[in-house]
Amino acid sequence: MKNKSLILFLVAAGFGLVAMLGVMQVMEAKSEKEPVVRVLVATTDIIPGGKLDETNSAFKEVPRSMAPRGAVTDRKQTEGKALVSRAVQEEIIAEAKLSESARPPSDTIPVGMRVATVKVDSTKSHSGLLRPTDRVDILCTYKLRDPGGQQITSTKTVLEFIEVFATDSLRTTGESDGETTAKNISLIVTPEQAALLKLAENRGELHLTLRSKEDTDVADTPEVTMATFMNTSTVAGVRDKKGEKKAEEPVKTESLGDFVAQKQEEVKVEAAPNEPDIPTWTIMIHRGKDDAEYTDVIDEEALAELDLDRAKMQKMRAEVGRGQPATPAVAPEDTDADADANPWAIPSDGPKDRQSGPPSGPAVSGESEPDGIEEIFNEEDVERTKEIGDELDVLQNF
Repeated sequence: MKNKSLILFLVAAGFGLVAMLGVMQVMEAKSEKEPVVRVLVATTDIIPGGKLDETNSAFKEVPRSMAPRGAVTDRKQTEGKALVSRAVQEEIIAEAKLSESARPPSDTIPVGMRVATVKVDSTKSHSGLLRPTDRVDILCTYKLRDPGGQQITSTKTVLEFIEVFATDSLRTTGESDGETTAKNISLIVTPEQAALLKLAENRGELHLTLRSKEDTDVADTPEVTMATFMNTSTVAGVRDKKGEKKAEEPVKTESLGDFVAQKQEEVKVEAAPNEPDIPTWTIMIHRGKDDAEYTDVIDEEALAELDLDRAKMQKMRAEVGRGQPATPAVAPEDTDADADANPWAIPSDGPKDRQSGPPSGPAVSGESEPDGIEEIFNEEDVERTKEIGDELDVLQNF
């Protein structure tokens, strides 16, 4: 009996020892530290679109089991990105919660540049073909009046190779599928270009021409006026492989009337603020004591001394030659005046108030007049009058 009791005691003591060793092992396993990781945690509430920096986030060590998959473990993972949704304080930031498209528009504007927006329609936006990052040229069609009071329409290229920042509110090409008709186009420009763009928009009508991103050459297109439009023949607007525009064919004129109209457009120039008077001579042609006429002719010597360009000289000649026929003049009653004083020759330093014109009536020549008519020109005057008559014939034929 005593032996059985001793055996049971020993067995119970053995099991107790084993249980104690097992508990000790479990306790030791629990007492070992769990590995930790360093993750980014929000230190305050952050709104959507907010950028993560030292002011609103910090790194914190947490047990590996508590860290979500894809947690941000390096600042480089947040560069150029922003939160897609709201983050609360002490929230571990996951990389899936960040996106480049979530950045505010102002963060994507290059330093030193501006965004200017212009109104467009379906035609000016090329039926929805315009997309952000495309390149365009900006043209302005406007009207103004020339010194003569006539209205002139012109088109000039204001800006070239301008990047499209956004179409309406779309700032990336992948935000919308299919065609979209934008009402506004935002462009990336310099501060000076922004001022020029707004002035052009207020002055006339803007047009956007789409161009290739690889075509970085500046065309430097001259301003196109109505005269340019009328004098330009039809040419193929194609560039060769080197990017050089093919030479335009010469202007073809179908009739003499078209040629004259083109030449008149070419010689039209803006009048200078203080344009000189037209130097002329007033010549009186005497047919008898009571019958005389006078006319204005250009003084070529005085005209040459004005140092004007050819177009202005032609304009002055045309103005003198486009007048009325010679106006009859009444001879003075005093017939005792000395013929050598030449009372009939009236010099002029400039255009008269009346409308001037080419001479009419009998041509002046060096031959003597019939009896009863006084000779009023000397030989130099006669030669000069012949030259003037020839010039007037040329102007009349033109």
